[in-house]
Amino acid sequence: MLTPEHIQAARNIVKEADRAFDAGDVRLGSQKLWDAAASLVAIVAKQRGWPHETPSDLGDAAEYLGKERGYDPDLGGEFGAAEYLLDNARHNFMRPYELDDCRDAVQSFIENMQALTR
Repeated sequence: MLTPEHIQAARNIVKEADRAFDAGDVRLGSQKLWDAAASLVAIVAKQRGWPHETPSDLGDAAEYLGKERGYDPDLGGEFGAAEYLLDNARHNFMRPYELDDCRDAVQSFIENMQALTR
């Protein structure tokens, strides 16, 4: 189960991403947004004994969580945006509007994951 502290830590990482984007470091900002989403999934996956070592493991775990929530397609799609950001951290190919959309998706993902604290 996620704690309020886990959620706050993810929000703090999003703030770090915002600072990186403001400084013009798109790759670091993208990496930070991935880190925020991945950290929450990794915590839950580890607690449940699910594989959680690779981005693919985390993507699978996010899908499992979506299914647990009555197949919540938003959860998988929001985590997919984080995966897209991870690719951007490596290759720097996203347009500004895509970065904005993915940042919003990661924010929504964190809010949706907050339901696991209850």
